[in-house]
Amino acid sequence: MRVLDPLSLWSESVKPSPRTPHAAQHPGEPGSVCVAQSLKVPREPRGGEFDRLLLRLMETPSARCVILFANEDDIRRILEAAKRNNLTGHFLWVGSDSWGSKISPVVQQERVAEGAVTILPKRASVDAFDRYFKSRSLANNRRNVWFAEFWEENFVCKLGMHGKRPGSPKKCTGLEKVGRDSTYEQEGKVQFVMDAVYAVAHALHHMHRELCAGSPGLCPRMANVDGKELLGHIRAVGFNGRSAVLLPHLPHRASSPSLLTEHPHRASSPSLLTEPPHRASSPSLLTEPPHRVSSPSLR
Repeated sequence: MRVLDPLSLWSESVKPSPRTPHAAQHPGEPGSVCVAQSLKVPREPRGGEFDRLLLRLMETPSARCVILFANEDDIRRILEAAKRNNLTGHFLWVGSDSWGSKISPVVQQERVAEGAVTILPKRASVDAFDRYFKSRSLANNRRNVWFAEFWEENFVCKLGMHGKRPGSPKKCTGLEKVGRDSTYEQEGKVQFVMDAVYAVAHALHHMHRELCAGSPGLCPRMANVDGKELLGHIRAVGFNGRSAVLLPHLPHRASSPSLLTEHPHRASSPSLLTEPPHRASSPSLLTEPPHRVSSPSLR
């Protein structure tokens, strides 16, 4: 039995996982998903490209569920094309986490997006990161070569003669404060990035201990790291992370592309509303969190 006949649209810059329906269709299996069409949005779409995509979707009129693996700009233009072609209410949109809870794709086209189902991983705000990022200034964050540009964008000001915002109405004083003189909201995927960094750090630590026998520094056996060997160590990592309790990759699940698996009691179903509690017990391998990742958006 086929449960639905969806359509699939994906951006060239946001290629779906091999486990997504468009890449592996098994219509003969019970409960399987049969994708009627799978269309790609070019990296640099030409004029009228999105209208042509919508017309191609209409070639299979019985398939009205459109699964989007696309960046937010392409999602916005797909919805614009649907509105422009009088297809409001025709399609049911299912958006990946690149849409999630973002409002920008639906601004001024709320009716065409009405009823859309979007997916967002469970998120938890990292309080320590907020304290860290709000304490950053032009004086104490010189190592980040993009921070001055962020400063101008965030505070709508210009830094001297070589500032990146020509014609800005005011000069930056350098005394502005993130979160006090500008809007600040932590980017929703900070904890996932932190867990990814910790996973690689743990893996390298274990690999060093195994190959270098406790000798300090980079030993000859780790001078040229073998990617497959490092991947094996990453798969073996287990620790209490920010986003989940991450368990070692089990041998009998070798076919899974996931490097990290959630603890069984932590349901992995997506949620737009529920956020897990902050974990204070995650390992502390880094002296500073990766600050660029969650800086307020420049766009």
